Amino acid sequence: MEGVLPRTPSDRPRAVAIAALTALCLVGAPLMSLFPSGVWAAFRSLPVDSATVGVLLLAPAVVGAILGMFWAASRLLRAAGVNHQASCAGLVTAVSVTVPVFTEVLAPFPYEPPVFTAALAALICALALGACAVPHPLPRRWRYPGTAPAVAVAGVLFLLLPTASERALSHAANTHSQEQIASFGDSIAVLEHPRWELTSAYRVHHGLRLTYEQSDGTDTPDETGGPSGSVVQDDPGGPGDHDVPAVHVVSWVDRDLHQECDFHDVRCAPLDEASAVTRPDGWGRPDSPSRPDSAEWPEDGMLTVQRPGGAADEIRARVADGSVASVIVDTSAFDGDLVEKAERLRIEGPGDRDDLMAALTG
Repeated sequence: MEGVLPRTPSDRPRAVAIAALTALCLVGAPLMSLFPSGVWAAFRSLPVDSATVGVLLLAPAVVGAILGMFWAASRLLRAAGVNHQASCAGLVTAVSVTVPVFTEVLAPFPYEPPVFTAALAALICALALGACAVPHPLPRRWRYPGTAPAVAVAGVLFLLLPTASERALSHAANTHSQEQIASFGDSIAVLEHPRWELTSAYRVHHGLRLTYEQSDGTDTPDETGGPSGSVVQDDPGGPGDHDVPAVHVVSWVDRDLHQECDFHDVRCAPLDEASAVTRPDGWGRPDSPSRPDSAEWPEDGMLTVQRPGGAADEIRARVADGSVASVIVDTSAFDGDLVEKAERLRIEGPGDRDDLMAALTG
């Protein structure tokens, strides 16, 4: 079986063939990768009631366009004297058309689709066809395997795309979280807990949400100073800790501890045992028009916030500098001590933002 590149009497590949293969990979492949985006745009422009007819009309045009791209690439390689021009042209055409669909469905990347998919198609085609020209110490009968190395390299690269996609998405999410932390203009409340690690940060309505997930070292005891200076160990197997997917800490811009408590489906109750609270008006807030004089609310301390669906899923607390922070969990999966998490909230100190951003790079 002969190689892809034609050979001169001096056994060197011809420059014209290399130039044709390079042009096909670096120019033809990016242009062909734009074709699926155009087809999708044309399909979306069809009226809903005529989608089936549109598909039947587009299908022959799509097949004809793909065959046309294959024919043009094959003619170019044949004119340059490339061996196996049909196989090479078919590989480049297939890769160029498949890359946009593959990255859209199975391996999405956080980059601009037209530019990124064009560059990715060019890279895969160049590496694949380049493998056919690399010298290799194989027996003479296997020295020129045609386009088999190109097919193998392209297949391996496609298999690696999902892993590369996960890493790219994770890096983009971490970078976005770091930007959110750095740009937040108010104080940030952090969760000091040995078994919970920061995994993401997002801006929410009037606040910043830090998401914590359990670390692998769930058997690490938490030692804190007790009232008399004694050491207290937190039970690593505490209630509900092992099944909670995430704990969210929200630092609110609005310093009103009772915000949203006047919503008809939200119930707020104080945790301060020293506060006698009577709410015959049905969980109103301090400035509610229907609030009777007998209803008392603590100005400080913590509140439980209950929304539709069952038990309290939020503990709201006022931290040291007067700002308000919340610990929020998914009630469908949480049955642990939410109050214990809220008691571990503290306001950020010097260097804490850098530590938070460093934790996201993990």
